Amino acid sequence: MSRKNKQSRGAKRTEKAKKRAARRNSNVIPIRGRDTSEMGVLLREFERWLPSEEFEDDPDKQAAIVDAVRALDFAVGYALPDHRPTEWSLDEVDAAIDFAEYMEEEEDDALPASIAVFALRLFIDFLVTTSRWTGAISADVVMGACQGYLLDSMGGLKVEVDDIDSSAERDALEAVRVLQRLDVLMDWIGYKRPVTPSGWLKPALLPDLLQALQIEQPSAALKAMKHHRVLAEIWELARDAQLIAITPSHVYPGPAAASWRGPQSLTTRRSTLAAAVGRALTSDSSAKAQFVDGIVARVVYQGLTIMPFAADRFAALRDDGLISPEIPKAHSRVEHIIEDGWLVLNEDGDYVVPEGLRPAVWDGFPERHNPESGGEATMITVRVELAGVRPRVWRRIRILALVPLNELHEVLQAAFAWDDAHLYAFTTSCSGHEHRYLSDEAMDTARVDRYTESVFDSTLGELVDEPGDVVTYEYDFGDGWEVSIVVEAFAPMNDDEPPVTFIDGGGTAPFEDVGGVPGWADFIEAVNDQTHPRHLELREWAGMSPDSAFDPTSFDNDAARRRLGV
Repeated sequence: MSRKNKQSRGAKRTEKAKKRAARRNSNVIPIRGRDTSEMGVLLREFERWLPSEEFEDDPDKQAAIVDAVRALDFAVGYALPDHRPTEWSLDEVDAAIDFAEYMEEEEDDALPASIAVFALRLFIDFLVTTSRWTGAISADVVMGACQGYLLDSMGGLKVEVDDIDSSAERDALEAVRVLQRLDVLMDWIGYKRPVTPSGWLKPALLPDLLQALQIEQPSAALKAMKHHRVLAEIWELARDAQLIAITPSHVYPGPAAASWRGPQSLTTRRSTLAAAVGRALTSDSSAKAQFVDGIVARVVYQGLTIMPFAADRFAALRDDGLISPEIPKAHSRVEHIIEDGWLVLNEDGDYVVPEGLRPAVWDGFPERHNPESGGEATMITVRVELAGVRPRVWRRIRILALVPLNELHEVLQAAFAWDDAHLYAFTTSCSGHEHRYLSDEAMDTARVDRYTESVFDSTLGELVDEPGDVVTYEYDFGDGWEVSIVVEAFAPMNDDEPPVTFIDGGGTAPFEDVGGVPGWADFIEAVNDQTHPRHLELREWAGMSPDSAFDPTSFDNDAARRRLGV
């Protein structure tokens, strides 16, 4: 079930903006009266940190960013006396935005509010990177609030994709360069071509493929296909769409190759372009990369509306002093998308998605970047239970929908007092097949196909839609622990709510390397039976004192919270 038609988060932010305006008309926050000693030390470190983060090497612009953070901190500290510079709540971010907007309206030489908020986001990133963050809620949530304001300041309207005549859509898809290159790639592969053990085309064949694709030859010989951006992207897209099948020695036409041309070609090409869109708008999980993703996604999103993003706004952002290196990176990625052919710069200087491509582009648009979705501010209550274990071992957890699966893994490790010593995977069922999400280490050992993704690329909220949905968590493929994650409820996130809360639970989780479900059953029996032949051995293995009792039904919720740090 899609969330793309749910009410926009923008309404809530609009209401907040009205409240800020009302406060500004009645109460001005002066900058005075705070002890700045702690902040002074932090700001000196922050200024030294900026160049290390690929920040523009301009001392004046760096100083402007530092001054903006200093002003916001002073203002928030005056309005909220309990504020500390290493702790920022959502209320404090709201107060900072309030002050930044007031200064922009009242002072001719003030920084634009968007730049001041961007400076605050950078400062939070600095606190996290240098292990100085002490906030009660996740810094990702706080940075997300800053980024949401920045992206909202770029504007946008609701997407309405009209039905497209099939012949018009087919003609539009056939004109997309990235799909044309897939045509050439499959013709060039023919029956088969040799590949390296890691699944890339052999380097000796790359010049011939570049010539077939009409891509300029690099000045130096390519040592690996993955080092050429365009070739790597086409290859990975073809693999993910199952247009090609890769063995340890050769690449062959994949299961979807038969439907690439012919009666089913429209469906196959539409889904392939949707996959290309998703790849282009989703990178790794770092805050900076997600910020670039958000900017590029907003450009594409507005290209689907009647108010497209003007190309000269990138230049305006630089002229206004928004000096983040993410801006040129976002602009460069937009240019790559235009080269791929599913975004164009029209005669008015606006970025637009061609009408015939809009169904495919909207299908592939990542839910996490959809401003019409309420998923990012949603908390999900789940009940997690170990399969096959008696007495039952279960936990009830309330968790932010935006939490990526690699972090959900850490939450489950804390919930079950495990040591993160083994491989893991998440699994969902969809349309008769299993979709798996693996860690990087598991990716290296598993068979990867179109239904396999990295845990860094998906969030819990993207895997579930309604109460009753189930995600399976597998841990330690030797012992074979299987945990069912059942959705119980969705609810809005409360102000200052942590991203994870352990509500309750029951049962002691099996110890690491105990031998799976049968090993745990034998352990419980042995440690509680003094006549059992392995009684002393297993108690010593578990570090239990000779006379201590062992209750497999016990669960310490406070201890679980301490393990997670909440």
